[in-house]
Amino acid sequence: MVETRSPPSLSLDTVLVEVGGQTLGIPLTQVIGALQMVALHPLPGAPMHCLGSFCYLGDVLVVVDLAARLGLQRSTRRAYQRALLIVEGPDGSAGLAVDRVVKVGVARLPGPSLLPTQPVTRGLLRGFWVDGDAWAPVLDASALLGTEERGKLRALLTLRPEELSAGDDRAP
Repeated sequence: MVETRSPPSLSLDTVLVEVGGQTLGIPLTQVIGALQMVALHPLPGAPMHCLGSFCYLGDVLVVVDLAARLGLQRSTRRAYQRALLIVEGPDGSAGLAVDRVVKVGVARLPGPSLLPTQPVTRGLLRGFWVDGDAWAPVLDASALLGTEERGKLRALLTLRPEELSAGDDRAP
């Protein structure tokens, strides 16, 4: 008798969040923590999806509005009602502003037939969280800011206010 084995299923623990009316996932391995939104310091010259910066455990982190970054409808919640995920990427930590944390679940990773083909999602999509008929895309948090953008934001964090001017070409 020949035994047939089904291939092992790949899974990933995922933090599910609500952003701009959508449910999205972030791999739990990339999430350092979750907090209620904090007061942010503005970053003059930063892209519109960067809300500002704050100090977290001694490090200054940039906070990205995930809805704005993904082109989704911005939250109508007041800032103090929103949540902040602290995520770790290859170039350090950052904050992701989300409407709320929904739950932690297990995501199914895509096989070759499920990998995204559109350039806008290539590298950004890690897989799908599936629970019965409900599903949500799981994003790679480290891909949310491109390498060039991360470098420009890091440079903004090192500038003093008097060093910035309207025509400063160091601003992104």
